[in-house]
Amino acid sequence: MRKIPLYAVIQLIALQTFAQNWVQVSNGFNDRVNHLYTDPLTNKLYAFGEFTYTDTTNVAGRATYDGIGWDTFPMPFPLWDVQRSYRFGNKLIFGGNSIYIYDGQSIATIATTNSSVLGYSTFQGDLIAYGHFDTINNIAAHSIARWDGSAWSAFDTTKFTQGIVAVQEYQGQLYIGGNFCNLNCSLNRLARWNGNGWLPVGNGIPGSLGVSCFAIYNGDLYVAGGFKEAYNAPGNSVARWNGSQWKDAGAGMTSLNAVVYDLQVYDGHLYACGQFYEMGDASIKGIAKWNGLEWCGLGQQTTPSFHNFIIHCMQVYNNELYIGGPFKTIDGDTVNYVAKWVGGNYVDTCAALTALPNIETHFTLTPNPATTELSLQLSDPLPNATLQLYAIDGRTAMEPIKITEPTTTVSIAHLPAGIYIAHLHSSNGQWQKKIVKY
Repeated sequence: MRKIPLYAVIQLIALQTFAQNWVQVSNGFNDRVNHLYTDPLTNKLYAFGEFTYTDTTNVAGRATYDGIGWDTFPMPFPLWDVQRSYRFGNKLIFGGNSIYIYDGQSIATIATTNSSVLGYSTFQGDLIAYGHFDTINNIAAHSIARWDGSAWSAFDTTKFTQGIVAVQEYQGQLYIGGNFCNLNCSLNRLARWNGNGWLPVGNGIPGSLGVSCFAIYNGDLYVAGGFKEAYNAPGNSVARWNGSQWKDAGAGMTSLNAVVYDLQVYDGHLYACGQFYEMGDASIKGIAKWNGLEWCGLGQQTTPSFHNFIIHCMQVYNNELYIGGPFKTIDGDTVNYVAKWVGGNYVDTCAALTALPNIETHFTLTPNPATTELSLQLSDPLPNATLQLYAIDGRTAMEPIKITEPTTTVSIAHLPAGIYIAHLHSSNGQWQKKIVKY
């Protein structure tokens, strides 16, 4: 955690009294916002939720924002049947139980399903729709389907119970997440499509709330949701996957029943929002940013800044960060369910670099500083131990090496001079140390 002189703290507290880190977006809404989407073609921000009006304008659960004010959608839809939107080429896709396409002048229905569509993406040039449905245009398609511009088709016959809530293309494969298991549960809340079939991702994501979102940051796929290390998941509500193995993302969200609802890359950091109030040894509520090494808060007060510390969604619009959720106020200021981050004077609250706090140090690295090699010594045997080095900005500097002996020599002659984080991972836990390379 950053140390600040007492006189500076006093000045910052005084400034915080007059500073607003979050501001209202126009006049907001009369009820919660569940989803935000930036349309790259029209440069408008779309909001979806349980609201019915903004100011005196009836917006029936969806509204557009042009940087000045909120307005109604320019095209009619059945009430509440639009929960998500997505730009597919030069056409705009909307949908709930039905899927609509809008070319800027007219609207057409391209699909009907037997249940809800939760979102859209693109894979290999096709439009991907996913959610809780079993059929699309009377074609059997269990929770996910693809559209080539003229016809819908299923990926295969795999059934994902409880549906799919997130998808992401990564390294040429399509990753899906949710709270599903297939028939024998070999695909446990997480799977990837390699072109021929669905494959597991490691051992999946044990945990009752599963996966809710993905993001790609510094070359890794970040997976987030409501899982716990205590139940053999690869992290606490958030973990990262490099295509072949899991890596931790700090301590993750360690508060009871923590859930991450959305991930967003903004201003060189990975932002996570959801329902949480603690990360490792730090009190961080509702939203946090990750730089590859540590999680930090955004100056939230010790009293609840958000409704039960809940933020449903985030979106970057005009290079600014917007959030939506069930909150009406933030730090005493009225925002009405949607807000924009403006920064201002605040003090970061950051979790310790150590992934698991309050655990005895299990290894030494000498010499430190070092020039060509390090000697790693274990105080006790550690099962399935690996050592990996990260640059100070979070990038992978050295791939994992297996540690099977009490003393191991590690060559670092090829690394540029700088500061690195050595990460030791085993079945018993994980630990980190800072080293200096000359």
